[in-house]
Amino acid sequence: MKQALFLLVILAVSACEDVYPEVVIVNKTRHDVLIKDISYNGCIWSGVLAYGEATAPQKCLPGSDRVHFKKFTATTYEEYDEDALEPLTPTWFNYMTTRSYDASTLDFYLIEIDLEGLEQDFSAPGPYGH
Repeated sequence: MKQALFLLVILAVSACEDVYPEVVIVNKTRHDVLIKDISYNGCIWSGVLAYGEATAPQKCLPGSDRVHFKKFTATTYEEYDEDALEPLTPTWFNYMTTRSYDASTLDFYLIEIDLEGLEQDFSAPGPYGH
């Protein structure tokens, strides 16, 4: 009896994952903008996306959320400062989309991140610790 109940619970939990929405994020900002550490509704993509690149599909929790990520603009980066002895470390700033995206069960979502729909994300500490 206990084994049957255990198997039923395992089956129910594994079946829940199959109904989660599948999500892909695309960087549609600009050629000089990189984004990384993307998160949405319980999913985290740790790679860096150049312009036009997309994340691998992931099953995320259903519901509504903004996309959170770190943004780096390459054209504003200077590798050497006049007074620096070694190359400067690029600074990545926290951003999020201005709108929330709804993801329902059993669906596929392609979310494009563009420059018009961004704002700085002050909910997490940035590169300067505040």
